[in-house]
Amino acid sequence: MLIVDDHPSLRAGVRALLDSEPDIEVVAEAGSAAEARIAFVKDRPDVSVVDLQLPDGAGEELIAEFVSTRPEAVILALTSFDGSETIKRTLAAGARGYLMKSTASQEIVDAVRSSHGGRRVVKGLVAERLAEAMLQEDLTPREMQVLSALTSGAGNKEIARALEISEATVKLHIGHILSKLQAKTRTEAIMIALKTGLIRA
Repeated sequence: MLIVDDHPSLRAGVRALLDSEPDIEVVAEAGSAAEARIAFVKDRPDVSVVDLQLPDGAGEELIAEFVSTRPEAVILALTSFDGSETIKRTLAAGARGYLMKSTASQEIVDAVRSSHGGRRVVKGLVAERLAEAMLQEDLTPREMQVLSALTSGAGNKEIARALEISEATVKLHIGHILSKLQAKTRTEAIMIALKTGLIRA
């Protein structure tokens, strides 16, 4: 097992939890992406638990790198981010499972065993977020541009000018965005986009 997280206290807690299991051995810890890369090559862990927010890089990218280097390696995300888009990106990067840091201790242990046995681990709140995401149609690239502009506080005129389209077209795109995100107002659409990770603040 390799534990990757920039908080020493969390690493210590997870290590103590997993080391207490007779069939699980933690062989390395890392507090950054750089340290994790070295440990992954040197110690060749069967399973790695990776936080998504590291001081020197995104955990999603590190996961993709690990899976590309050793496809047989099992990677679990352990994070505080519960946005559906973040979850989808992480699983698409190759993570075998996605766990919240609030996950009960026994569930973390079970997830390590299940993932090592070849099963995907997506439960509880994470499963709910993915189910919600499936209800939302994918936004077009243009709608994403408009949504991003709305999130930054731009008005219809500013968006129209920036994208070189008419205000009427901007309003049409906003209508589609509200419908697809099942939002009643622009503010609600922005909050949904930020909460799910569709748009990053």
